[in-house]
Amino acid sequence: MVTTRPKVCAIGNSQREHLKMLSDSVEVRVASHVSEHRLWGRLMQLAKIGATESGGVSRFALSEEESLARRLLIEWASELELEISTDDISNLYFRLNGKNKQAAPVMSGSHIDSQPNGGKFDGTFGVVAALEVLQAIRESGTQPDRSIDAVVWLNEEGSRFSPGMMGSDAFSGRRSLDDCLRIKDSKGVLFAEALETTQSEFQSLPRRSFGEPVCHYVEAHIEQGPLLDAAVIPVGVVTGIQGSRRFRIRVIGEQAHAGTEPMENRKDALFTAVDVIQEIRSQLMNLYPELKLTMGLFEIFPNAPSVVPSSAYFSNDIRHPNDSALAESRRIIGEICDSNK
Repeated sequence: MVTTRPKVCAIGNSQREHLKMLSDSVEVRVASHVSEHRLWGRLMQLAKIGATESGGVSRFALSEEESLARRLLIEWASELELEISTDDISNLYFRLNGKNKQAAPVMSGSHIDSQPNGGKFDGTFGVVAALEVLQAIRESGTQPDRSIDAVVWLNEEGSRFSPGMMGSDAFSGRRSLDDCLRIKDSKGVLFAEALETTQSEFQSLPRRSFGEPVCHYVEAHIEQGPLLDAAVIPVGVVTGIQGSRRFRIRVIGEQAHAGTEPMENRKDALFTAVDVIQEIRSQLMNLYPELKLTMGLFEIFPNAPSVVPSSAYFSNDIRHPNDSALAESRRIIGEICDSNK
């Protein structure tokens, strides 16, 4: 193995001036006020709300747990003297006013709802990181040229009310509020009812309109895969986003007795569902090896040991950064379902 000594370079006056300019820059001054201890402490406080035995969280949209998390965030934002507001779907906004209040703000944030037994940093880190930036800016004595909003999007996960991304979709105009209000959760609770409960808890907050102009949006997020960690890279910049398509497939068969119905006469919904799943997996993964395919929900009826299932119901989540791949995958899934009727 060959080793070499590091080169020692003399620093000229111009380089010294450049280094001094960097040390005096707004960015460095603000960054010096970022507190890792404070950031971690807030993450741990939020992680207690809806905590599970396995170390995760179950904190669903418009639930009591989410309301408790909202109150904690509002408490922190109030201490920072940020402008706090909401909107008609209960997104939360914390604003640090800039010099030009009329200019479109920079926005950063994420969500605080989770999957069942979900990760305690998923989404939450983006919200807490945005608040930490606003606090660091204030403590540095800096006022930005334009306002900066930390945002908490409602029901990003969709684990209680499906589909997800309701808050961000309503804000951007991709989905109407009326469409969301008609949706029910698995217990039959209307989104409209749950939303009204949350709004009544936070009725003192001023409301802002959907679709207000935004100059830039940036979201800090934990890596949910192993790639950066395996490469020992602390931060990555996203160059593409996994587009997703979500389906619900129901197979209708015929209930029968497990001990008397001949196999050739059976219309077993579960067997057909398994065949459909295997065919979907085989075709899509052969065509798009980089596609992400998940079937995380599966229900059968009557779900009894001695009864041939009369129905099977399952989810199908596909993700790929290319829209044409998603469109072709959707076509294939429909074709497979039709061929198994």
